[in-house]
Amino acid sequence: MYQQITLTPGETYTGNFKVINPGDNTIDFRYTVRVEPFSVEGLDDLSFTANGSYNQIVDWIELSREEGIISPNQTEEVRFYIHVPEDAPAGGQYAAIMVTSEEYRLDNSTVDLREKYEASHLLYTEVAGETVRKGKVDNANVPGFMLSGNITGSSTITNEGNVHSQATHTLQVFPLFSKEEIYTNEEKPKTTWIMPGNSAYTSIAWEETPNVGIFHVIYNVEYEGVNSNVDKIVIIYPLWPLLLIFLIIFKILWGKEEIRRMTQSFVKSPHSKSGAFYSPNLSTTHSTGPFIIRGKNQTRTPETTATPAQQVSVKGEISGERLNKSLNHRKHAAHPTIQRENTVPRYQSNGTQTPNR
Repeated sequence: MYQQITLTPGETYTGNFKVINPGDNTIDFRYTVRVEPFSVEGLDDLSFTANGSYNQIVDWIELSREEGIISPNQTEEVRFYIHVPEDAPAGGQYAAIMVTSEEYRLDNSTVDLREKYEASHLLYTEVAGETVRKGKVDNANVPGFMLSGNITGSSTITNEGNVHSQATHTLQVFPLFSKEEIYTNEEKPKTTWIMPGNSAYTSIAWEETPNVGIFHVIYNVEYEGVNSNVDKIVIIYPLWPLLLIFLIIFKILWGKEEIRRMTQSFVKSPHSKSGAFYSPNLSTTHSTGPFIIRGKNQTRTPETTATPAQQVSVKGEISGERLNKSLNHRKHAAHPTIQRENTVPRYQSNGTQTPNR
């Protein structure tokens, strides 16, 4: 619970609040009242510690009572008086009136302590005078791509003045190709209080954001008469369909590459330097490196490779005689000669064929 009050130096302000015991049994409440300084770190992180010149009001407050006992369904009023000094500094002053209560029962003059509760009545006061209202909005943003979650507008607001001030946040969501609002909080905009000298991260979200969609989003922050506006297209698409599409594309590309490798492995000898290909219709034998590719439906068999100077056997060892034969064979192959002979067969008188000499 909080209360905003405007104070004038040299005057006294009178206020009040109520302490209520809503119980419907015989348990009474004992309560105590005290005044403490308070400040706010960020947006709503209350700290009940002194914050320099902005908590002088703690010494200005007088309470009508500091303790009491309340029966069930009873209410007690506590008054407080703020005596503002003549030389009170202009700007914000902040204090918290704390009420601590305990369940309390009287039974044959004994006290039964049950449970403790605590509540605060926050005082946001402004002392009239030369107040400074100044601030800025930083990092106003709406995410453009989301895997999940709610569409959210966020910003960081800094109060550079000497008095608390209020920021207003609105969020509008439209379909991509329509101006008809799906969501808006313009009728009940979100408001946040920023303490002097403090920065606060604030946000507003569309709680019913669907899992998939494309939307036109407008996020606006109004602070100290300045509007900070974000107008953005937001895409929401979960992660699992993206992974599925990626796996399908990878499978297709991997399959094509595997087919290409298998085709090359079948058609082209992996050890060929000349790029010779195998054709199943060839009936001759071709040497394509350390293998021989034979005719159709033939198997590949190891073949020796040769240089002009030597012929290596399959086992890698050959005798000098075989080497000479191999070299002679290559010599004749390199310089072929044609010997013309009478190819007409001669016959003996008995009718048998005799070879030509």
